[in-house]
Amino acid sequence: MVDAGPARASIEAVWRLEAPRLLGGLVRLVRDLERAEDLAQEALLAALERWPEVGIPTNPGAWLMTVAKNRALDGLRRRGRVERHRELEAARVAFTRAADLAGNAQERAVLQGRAARLVPRTLR
Repeated sequence: MVDAGPARASIEAVWRLEAPRLLGGLVRLVRDLERAEDLAQEALLAALERWPEVGIPTNPGAWLMTVAKNRALDGLRRRGRVERHRELEAARVAFTRAADLAGNAQERAVLQGRAARLVPRTLR
């Protein structure tokens, strides 16, 4: 374990040197200054948690960028899952409404079956 006092001072020095480059790279990646700033701060927090335990990596700028990019990708994946669920729910509602308006029991059963298949198994 590294002494936290000197480690923190070293991390702050690394941050002063690397933050502009990190932020620029993240803005190009996510095309949103506010999100890029959040990702950079998350990477700094990760460094403050990890580096006092294991020491500062050989290439701290690359380490910070990797952490920030991974957090950005996690966010994109999460957003993609949410969007897919919204789309499926909208389609399910449409099929259910169509089933309610269907003239006969057979049409209604077919549409209800299709609506049920749109819901991911994990949500059934």
